[in-house]
Amino acid sequence: VSPTATTNCECNAEWQDNCNYGHYGEMTHCQGTQGPDPHAKPGCCFNYWWGDEDAPHGVTNFTEPTPDDDALYNADSFVRFLEQQEGAPFLAQISFHNCHIPFVGTAERKADCNSTNSCAPVLPGA
Repeated sequence: VSPTATTNCECNAEWQDNCNYGHYGEMTHCQGTQGPDPHAKPGCCFNYWWGDEDAPHGVTNFTEPTPDDDALYNADSFVRFLEQQEGAPFLAQISFHNCHIPFVGTAERKADCNSTNSCAPVLPGA
């Protein structure tokens, strides 16, 4: 579970001023230790990793902040993974952060929902 809309914003001190914590104003449910940047405040460094033959350890990750809503990235990554399987069996677990608490809705998504462009209108009596 991502405790902020910007999943990896606590991985780098330069990104932290732009973290979208919503009404919480800070990380709320993760008491992680120091991340990879010794200048970043201790907390949670959630990042996405993938295999990289050119990297010293064979893996690499995002070196820029992730978008506030990473659902499209997650879905695209899964589709690319699935295509690479060429019919081989696999096990996958995908964490969509935009469908449960404590997801922080972006201003754009909230506006779309409030105008019923992307959400169903409120049901009578709800």
